[in-house]
Amino acid sequence: MKDIKSLRFVIIIIIIPIFILFLRFSIEQIIKININRNESKAQINLKTISRALENYALDHKGKYPADESLLINRHPPYLRNYYHGKIIDGYIYNLTLTVIDTLLILEIIITVKL
Repeated sequence: MKDIKSLRFVIIIIIIPIFILFLRFSIEQIIKININRNESKAQINLKTISRALENYALDHKGKYPADESLLINRHPPYLRNYYHGKIIDGYIYNLTLTVIDTLLILEIIITVKL
């Protein structure tokens, strides 16, 4: 009976740390996958904003919009969603559009929400 209890104890002492290591590496991989997915989505969002601005300028004789709402409140819209001040997939988007004649100064700051 003592041998069975000691064997169970040894099995538990060996299996629990292995299980904990497995969980640690699994969680780490899941986090890396989510970070990569969110970074890819942020890049796609930046390209979408850029294309919307360029399309607006093409349709308006080279003039860029002075405000993000001009990209959304059109039919058809150049952008479907507001990005400024929004948290999307773990990133906070801050857009600043400054138009001087036909020159667009676009500042997009994306910060990670912790």
